Amino acid sequence: MAHTTNTWNGRWRLLRASAEAASFDAMEFDGSPSEKWQCVRARLRDVPLEVRVREGGLTRGTWTVVRVACPGAPVELTLRPELTGEGIDKLLGMTVDEELGDPAFDRRFVVETAPREVAPKLLGRGVRKHLMALAITDESPLLTLREGELLLQWKGEPEPAMVAPAVEAALGIREAAGELQEGIFAAQGHTPFRQDAGDGLRVDPRARSAARSRISRSRRRIVTVVGALAVTSAGIIAGLLGSLPHL
Repeated sequence: MAHTTNTWNGRWRLLRASAEAASFDAMEFDGSPSEKWQCVRARLRDVPLEVRVREGGLTRGTWTVVRVACPGAPVELTLRPELTGEGIDKLLGMTVDEELGDPAFDRRFVVETAPREVAPKLLGRGVRKHLMALAITDESPLLTLREGELLLQWKGEPEPAMVAPAVEAALGIREAAGELQEGIFAAQGHTPFRQDAGDGLRVDPRARSAARSRISRSRRRIVTVVGALAVTSAGIIAGLLGSLPHL
């Protein structure tokens, strides 16, 4: 019980230190000891956000999540660490990765966007710098932007050195996504973007659907290859067993 209390109190201190280091405004702290989560809800540069830490037990561990609303964002984004040897998967079409021409960043992360051409717009140089400042493992950080909500999470505690760049990356993506609008336009332009009459760009939802299909196809290929390998392995094992002398 003493260990649990110390961990709980220690996370409050971390959350407060992170919030102060990131210059959050209008901070509200909340938590549930029984459900093992703690959070700070605040504003930064007048944008509401939440930093939540949740203990997931021995198998899942502790995760920290930065949550920012991106209302009306007409794009989708997924980012995760690139695994060792995944370059072969890319060549086989089993991994979709929108590279950005930043070798260090492209080696560390796999990026999926819909529309696919939106990646450079969302992941500008400043955002990439903040993401590269995070501790990168095989499991995290993980980032998703979908249905008007951005989540950036990592396995570990809400350390100030992680929270500050994570929040800045999230706000940078939110700002970039906020400059995009939805709108259907003539296909002859061969691009999912059209300069809007105002200050933003319009995104053709048909391009987003096409990118979704491309990502889905790559995931189906993974399932097919894994299934084929399993069947082949089973056949090899059966053949070996069949070749053994009968006692």
